[in-house]
Amino acid sequence: MSFGAAGSDGVTQGINLGPLGGTSGTTLGPNMVYGLAQDNTQGSPAPPSLYMPWVGYFGIRWGVQLGTQSLIVAVMQPANLAPYPSLVVKANKLVGVMSDVTFTSTGSTTWIDITASITATAPGALWVELHNNLHGSYDPTSLSQVAASPCWWDNIRVA
Repeated sequence: MSFGAAGSDGVTQGINLGPLGGTSGTTLGPNMVYGLAQDNTQGSPAPPSLYMPWVGYFGIRWGVQLGTQSLIVAVMQPANLAPYPSLVVKANKLVGVMSDVTFTSTGSTTWIDITASITATAPGALWVELHNNLHGSYDPTSLSQVAASPCWWDNIRVA
């Protein structure tokens, strides 16, 4: 997964990714989707990217400063069907985000950006969830999902 400009400490300022994989929010953090993986064939502007094959979400922590700022994430959903991928900024009253805010991508078969803009009243951290909202195909007999409806996430930047 590629990130924006490096900070003075050599890492992207303001972004903290939890561990990849896992389905338990209590043991591995907010990684609530099965099958998360690094994809070395897709990416924006270049591979690798975060592959999300099923409905669910992956959480990241966004460090914010006082004032208006944006988090921009590239996403691709080749199926180009609603519901489209979304980014949810979770409420944190300590930084002035009083309720969850959802930003949804538009339809596209190629990489597009989702931009989340907030105004923080104090510095702090926000949880951000990257959501794959499209269910795959179902087998009506067994009531189980039989085909994935993937999306890919990449190029997280702060502005």
